[in-house]
Amino acid sequence: MKKNNKYGLFKVIAGQERALGILSSILETGKKHHAYAFTGPEGVEKQDAARAFAASLCCAEGGCGSCSSCMRFLEERFHPDMHFLSLPEGKRFIPVESVREIQKILSLSHSEAAGKALIINPADRMTEAASNALLKTLEEPPESTYIILVSSKPWYLLSTIRSRCQRIRFAPLDASDIREILSSRGTHNPDALSAAAVYAQGSLSRAQSFLEHDMNDSWAGVKEFFNAIQSENSLKAVNTASAAVRDRDEAIHALELFLFTLHGMLRQSVGAGEFRLPFDSARDINKYHYDASFLLDAMELALRALENIDRNQHHVFTLESMLITIRDRKRRVNRDIQRDSVGREY
Repeated sequence: MKKNNKYGLFKVIAGQERALGILSSILETGKKHHAYAFTGPEGVEKQDAARAFAASLCCAEGGCGSCSSCMRFLEERFHPDMHFLSLPEGKRFIPVESVREIQKILSLSHSEAAGKALIINPADRMTEAASNALLKTLEEPPESTYIILVSSKPWYLLSTIRSRCQRIRFAPLDASDIREILSSRGTHNPDALSAAAVYAQGSLSRAQSFLEHDMNDSWAGVKEFFNAIQSENSLKAVNTASAAVRDRDEAIHALELFLFTLHGMLRQSVGAGEFRLPFDSARDINKYHYDASFLLDAMELALRALENIDRNQHHVFTLESMLITIRDRKRRVNRDIQRDSVGREY
């Protein structure tokens, strides 16, 4: 794991040398933009980097690590010139009222730092009205004010907002970095570390989710997904599959595992290596065999279902619609194969 020590406010952030290099260059040259978009997969420490960068922007020397402003950040004390906007408790979106409240604060002079900074995370969860309100601030930002948008789904941001931000891309983490971070946080079982790193696919938060949740339970739901795809009695099988997933959060975990499984099966189908899920209850995965075209279609539908649930669509309706569509495509593929086979006989 490489360390970035050029500026004292950046803690050790693994696997992001390119992004940290760009941020360091901005601070070193003083060529600051008024708005930034930190984008990349979930769980790659965008938020931590945004906090360190915001604190550095508030420092007259770009993050000296010793002034009162920097010390507030390093000691995790309240900082009057660093502001944060996130989802209100129990809400799925950031309302326009929250943006308007923070705009009033940004209109005031900074207290003790060299500037003011606002971090919005997740920025892609702003309502349309909230986005339009923020756009006005981006078009005419208060003096010495910096706005950092953190998003794993920047395509949900208004194009007019994206065009006014300097984009800083964060990459998926290497499995070795994920294992090292998890080990430093108290996970020492080598099998658990390896399994979590494989499942993570570059996301530290996915790796932590793997360790915190019983994936054998999640696989029970995924197994019902495959049963529904294979079943001749589609309605009964689909109802059984949707009933196996108790709530929205479990539906998200099951869909992520379903996507991970389909991706592994796709790699195996094209000869990119044998695929095995890293837990005991999924050892029967090898009985399912699909061609690459079908797997790509299924992955697209699963990803769309995951995004729909994430955007607040009801999980039962979404899962049932996904499974029926995937099953219909499978039957269509089978019919095409049979027709081609009969054609070759003649």
